[in-house]
Amino acid sequence: MLTPGTAIAYVDSSLLGSGLVDNAIVFSRTENYGILAASPGYLVTQDELAEIRRIFADAGTGPSIQRARNDGFRVAGTTYKAVKGDSRSLYGRQGRQGIMVVNTNTAIFFVHYPESSSHSETANLIEQLCDYLISVGY
Repeated sequence: MLTPGTAIAYVDSSLLGSGLVDNAIVFSRTENYGILAASPGYLVTQDELAEIRRIFADAGTGPSIQRARNDGFRVAGTTYKAVKGDSRSLYGRQGRQGIMVVNTNTAIFFVHYPESSSHSETANLIEQLCDYLISVGY
């Protein structure tokens, strides 16, 4: 199980320390979706988390992902248009900034990137981190 201390280290060094990400939050999938780590002041509501979980449950083909593509989805009070969605990852954009939400076995990572960051570099960063975490049992 990913611990709060480990999650904080990943948020601080791997994500925020990359210079690509300006906000991140990690929820535990094994501890009732409690917060393991978060950037100061970055808050994802339980309603927003519930919608993300519905989108993941649709595996990219159901009504929740279609709504997210058409109408957008909210994270930390901002609405994003879904550009990718499946059972592992959900990507959304608002202008040139965006959000990436990625599942591991025991956690859900929410990563926000600013306009100054590259979408593809940020996607590579979070997907590689989550691949690694899955490979070590998280």
